[in-house]
Amino acid sequence: FPDKNFVEVKTTVAGFSESWLGSLDHETRTMRNYISTMKTLNKVFGTKQLKELRPLDIQNWAKKCTYSSKTIRNYLGVLSSLYNAAIDNDLATSNPISKVVLPKKQDPEDTINPFTSSEVATLLKHLLVKEP
Repeated sequence: FPDKNFVEVKTTVAGFSESWLGSLDHETRTMRNYISTMKTLNKVFGTKQLKELRPLDIQNWAKKCTYSSKTIRNYLGVLSSLYNAAIDNDLATSNPISKVVLPKKQDPEDTINPFTSSEVATLLKHLLVKEP
């Protein structure tokens, strides 16, 4: 029988992610991305037991995150894949990511500001000047 500590470590997000990442067979670049993503996610969720991570935990993290919406979605995609593997291995009963409602965030790069305030003032000044 394995000792109790071994079983507990493997059922944490970080513990299972190590086993899960080792079982994947993806291109090198994809694997680097998955490893980097899980390293970041494990800093936040790694000590949680797989069965204890709740959608609200993930939503609160996403709300406080400074990452772009696209990056957050990419991170949650990897975490969702991890949870699907945990379910397949009877280590979790559901995937909390499937119930996450991401906050509506407008990314700075999505905002279009073609002119500064002074440029707008200059344009308006020249548009409002009547030629004789």
